[in-house]
Amino acid sequence: MIVEIIDKCYDNIVESFSNTAILLNAVDVAVKRYSDGSNGIIALSTTANIPPDFMVNTFRERIYNVDDLVRNYQRIF
Repeated sequence: MIVEIIDKCYDNIVESFSNTAILLNAVDVAVKRYSDGSNGIIALSTTANIPPDFMVNTFRERIYNVDDLVRNYQRIF
């Protein structure tokens, strides 16, 4: 019984660590991509790709320009 509990806790820790590593990698890739300036991205909208059927009137769009993206990703990373 105790071994199963420990195994489950260990699995949860490893999964959490893996998810964190993936997110940190994604942030690092994004910082490098947006810092490069040659990717053609002018701005990123937080709601632009949500299908109309799933949009909610309370959604607030936020648009990040390249400088905002770099600054926010660097802050996270």
